[in-house]
Amino acid sequence: LQEVGPLVIGGLALYPAEMATDVLRFYREFTSRAPDELMTYALFLTAPPAPFIPEPLRGVSVVGLAVCHSGDLREGEEAVAPLRRFGPPLVDTIGPIPYVQLQRMIDPSVPAGLHYYEKAGYLAALDDGAIDTLAAHGFRATSPLSQVLLYQLGGAVCRRPEDATAMGNRDSAYGYGCIAGWPGTDAGGERHVEWARELWTAMQPYSTGRVYVNFLGDEGQERVRSAYNPATYERLVALKNKYDPTNLFRLNQNIRPTVRG
Repeated sequence: LQEVGPLVIGGLALYPAEMATDVLRFYREFTSRAPDELMTYALFLTAPPAPFIPEPLRGVSVVGLAVCHSGDLREGEEAVAPLRRFGPPLVDTIGPIPYVQLQRMIDPSVPAGLHYYEKAGYLAALDDGAIDTLAAHGFRATSPLSQVLLYQLGGAVCRRPEDATAMGNRDSAYGYGCIAGWPGTDAGGERHVEWARELWTAMQPYSTGRVYVNFLGDEGQERVRSAYNPATYERLVALKNKYDPTNLFRLNQNIRPTVRG
């Protein structure tokens, strides 16, 4: 099918794994000046067999910087210019691209039918300790299908009041995810889960203790609470008490009622 929809400035730049610390320090500086129209991710991954990956790099550990500038194309090119000069990258796909095509760019690295386990958190800042920890642990993944994601926050998100919506933790500067992935034929799933848990644990000294609710698995009620500030959580409990006191709708990151209907 022919691609349709608006063009954005977006794509992915890949760097050697041994540059991980330098890439994340650059990423910290780059995102500190990012306009609202620019969204970015840093990724630790094994280069997938995607069409834009040269054959010699497929299966190699790399650091990626992914961008999407949703606005004027000329302004977008100016916004991403420092990223394209840094390195220089092993692979640079950044340019005008249909938004839908950009969304599908890394689909080959997350094929259907895998097992997944994720641990996630928020960072108040991307300090040197957090960078060193990510660089030290990120490439110890026990599966080539596992990834580490680091993404910027701030911008318009942090300009809304904390109690404006259920979505809280708006003062966090970055979020991260330790994502273990492995095929169903791999009987050693627990070692992949343990890698994600170890990396998440190592990041706790730099984390806020909060998390985005959609990144939670079956981690217990206290982790559900960590997705909200205390006042917001109590407001949600009150709504649950009013509209679902029997906890009929519970197959999610459940906010439990405190009364029984």
